[in-house]
Amino acid sequence: MTAQLEDPLSRVPQEYHEFCNVFSGEKANALAPHWQYNLKINLEEGAKPFHGPIYLLSPPELTVLREFLEENAQNGFICPSKSLWGSQVLFIKKKMAASAYALTSML
Repeated sequence: MTAQLEDPLSRVPQEYHEFCNVFSGEKANALAPHWQYNLKINLEEGAKPFHGPIYLLSPPELTVLREFLEENAQNGFICPSKSLWGSQVLFIKKKMAASAYALTSML
């Protein structure tokens, strides 16, 4: 007996079917094309990073963050930085999923 694969669009309302390619795994794992120019952010002379509260991560959050950084570094989406400035991350508790958290970078 062969198992039939469920149509991924079966759980998506009909009016959103035309946007299905936006959420494809193939597109999610590809970088946008490189432009002929690079953007630069000019910093003010003598500007120093401001320090806000730093919160300790729970072991599950730290694991999710490490996995996110490793995966995106391997895919070439991010690269190591020695910048004093950081990027915020937001942990979202998943309701019904195998892993406990989703991670969103807030650049």
